[in-house]
Amino acid sequence: MCYYKFIPHWMSWEKLVAPKIHGGMGFKDLSVFNLAMLGKQGWKFITEPESLVARIFRARYFPSGTFLTAHIGHNPSYVWRSIMRARFIVRGGAK
Repeated sequence: MCYYKFIPHWMSWEKLVAPKIHGGMGFKDLSVFNLAMLGKQGWKFITEPESLVARIFRARYFPSGTFLTAHIGHNPSYVWRSIMRARFIVRGGAK
C-alpha cells in the first residue's frame, strides 16, 4: 500500500506567515517575534536601569558604560549574546 497519498502537502513558510487578508495563514514569524522581545529587554536596560535584571547585567557586562556602548565581552551567556543581537532594534528606536 502506498502511504504517499496520505502525506499532506505543506505550504511555503512565506505563505504561512502572510496575513490572512493576503491569502496566508497569519502565523507569526517566530524569529522576528523573538528579536522584538530581546530588543524590548534591551530597551528596559535603558529605561529601567535600577531594575534587578538591569543591575545584574550591568554589573556583569557593562559596569562602566551603557547598554548601547556595551561589548559582548569574554565568555558571554547565551541570553546576553541574544540581547546583543537585537541591539540594532533599540538603536533604531532610540533617537
